[in-house]
Amino acid sequence: MKAVVLSVLLALPQSWIFGQSLQLAQIDRWPLGTVVLQSGETHHGRLQYDPTTEVVQLATPAVLKAFSVHQVQSFRFEDPRFGLLREFVPYRFTGSKARRRPIFLEVVVRGHLPVYRRTISVLQDQMVGAVAAQGDRLPDIDRAIDFTYYVEYEGQLRKLSQFRRKIFPKLCRQYGNSLSQLVHTYGLHISRPVHQIRLINQYNYWVADPVQFAFPQ
Repeated sequence: MKAVVLSVLLALPQSWIFGQSLQLAQIDRWPLGTVVLQSGETHHGRLQYDPTTEVVQLATPAVLKAFSVHQVQSFRFEDPRFGLLREFVPYRFTGSKARRRPIFLEVVVRGHLPVYRRTISVLQDQMVGAVAAQGDRLPDIDRAIDFTYYVEYEGQLRKLSQFRRKIFPKLCRQYGNSLSQLVHTYGLHISRPVHQIRLINQYNYWVADPVQFAFPQ
C-alpha cells in the first residue's frame, strides 16, 4: 500500500504537491477556536475568518468545513493558556443601515450596553495576536484605527463616536454623580474612545449590581 501511495504522489505534478503542503502548513498556523451553530451544535478546531465573505473555516485532523454568517451563532478564538481571545457574533443592521445579509461583529464589552467593533482592515483582523477582550484586558483602542466601534443603545447600534453627544448625557441622568467622580478620580476624557469604553464597562457593572459598584450618589 505504501508503494502505491508513493507512486501516486510521484505521478502528481510537483506544483500540486507543493500547493497542498503549503495549504496544510498555513492551516497549522490558524488559531484554535470554537464555532457554535444556530442549531446549538459546537465544533472545535483551527479557525480562519474572512471578513470580506463573512465565512468561517474550521479545520480538524479529519475535515475542513466552511460556515456562512447565516449558519453561525457565534465563534471565538481561544488560547489553551489564556482562554478566550476574541469572540464574534452575527449582527443584522436595520433601517437606513440595512444590509442584504448580516455581518460578524467582534464583542468588546458585554452587558446592558454592549460594545462591538467591525474590522476596516482585513489584514489586521486576521492578526489574532492582538487580544480583544473586556475589563482590564481592553486593547488601547486609541491606536486601533483599523476598527469601527459600535455601542448598542436603546435597541440601535450606534457608532461610538456618538457617545459624548448622544449617549453620555443620558447615562448621567441615572449615574451623574458616580460618572463625574469616576472621570475625576481616573482623569478620564470622554472624547477618547478607550475612556468611553471604560465608562460604558463601569456603567454595565453598576446596572448589574448598583450596591457593590456605584460610587455614592
